[in-house]
Amino acid sequence: LLLSSSIDSQNLEGKFFSVAWLWNGIELVRIGPTGIVSVTPEYSERGRQGELRATRTGNRNYQFVMKPV
Repeated sequence: LLLSSSIDSQNLEGKFFSVAWLWNGIELVRIGPTGIVSVTPEYSERGRQGELRATRTGNRNYQFVMKPV
């Protein structure tokens, strides 16, 4: 599964955003305004194994990847 997200806002450079991906109302992973990625405890093992990943790909763009088990 690959999801791409983008943020569109006026004066984007002066704003800070957090981006989170959820599954059935449960947060899987979040990228904070400083770019730090945090994986929830329930999915941390999958994150360590590289099966779940979130990255910032540009000033406005983010990607979430989850590999099947």
